[in-house]
Amino acid sequence: MPDKFKYSDHYKKQAVKRLEDIQKQKTFLEKLEKEVKQEIQQEYKKVETIVEDNIKEGSEKIKEIEHYVKEPSHIKILKILVVLIALSIIGYLVYSNFFSSQDFNYFYDIGSEKDSARIYLTPADRITDVINDTDSNYRNLTSQLVYFDFPVPANSETINIQVRFKDNFPNNSKMSFGARDQVDWHYVYNQIFTQKNENATGEWIVIQTEFEISQDSLVIQNQKLSMLFNIPHLSPNQNQTNNMSVPVDWINITVHKPGLFEKWGWIK
Repeated sequence: MPDKFKYSDHYKKQAVKRLEDIQKQKTFLEKLEKEVKQEIQQEYKKVETIVEDNIKEGSEKIKEIEHYVKEPSHIKILKILVVLIALSIIGYLVYSNFFSSQDFNYFYDIGSEKDSARIYLTPADRITDVINDTDSNYRNLTSQLVYFDFPVPANSETINIQVRFKDNFPNNSKMSFGARDQVDWHYVYNQIFTQKNENATGEWIVIQTEFEISQDSLVIQNQKLSMLFNIPHLSPNQNQTNNMSVPVDWINITVHKPGLFEKWGWIK
């Protein structure tokens, strides 16, 4: 009998231990189930939020599409044209001001109606009234220094000047163009004509010269350059009776402004 009871207690202990293990597994499974449910709920909420955001974004896009579709076709075309025109203007301005080289031409027709309305040459007491000739209208320069000016756009580099005048110069006389190179009254000179004949031809001739704005240190004031004719034999000391003069028909001025393509050497 004692052995029998001994074995019985042993089996009871094993059964109790087995029940405890089962209870632990049950508790673990319940805990695991709870954690899984929580994770599923969290993921569900995330998915739900994403779906709601997508639905909201899709609705907004649909409204935009509906608005575009409802808009009359001529209004759409007009809007597109306005945008294209604006882009074209902006593109042209950028190209012309930065990339493209430009030549600005100023033609002063001395003795013309425009010259009569606003005299190109100054001062007025150093030139004559308009002279009407068979082939042209012109003015005579009667003093050594006669001035004129013209616009010079920013970033310009060179100035080419042509003048048509009559060769009535006495022997060894000269004529120069002067361009202002200091803020005060000072000019740099390019000699354009020297009379080497004892007898003047009396014919109209065209002569040109060129100034480099940077190299010649020219001074542009109020976006204009002041220039002058320098004709020494017409100085008051030598021309007291105003019996000498130089007829001038026209002045042609070309201001060159290089673009970036030219500066980079892509074009000449």
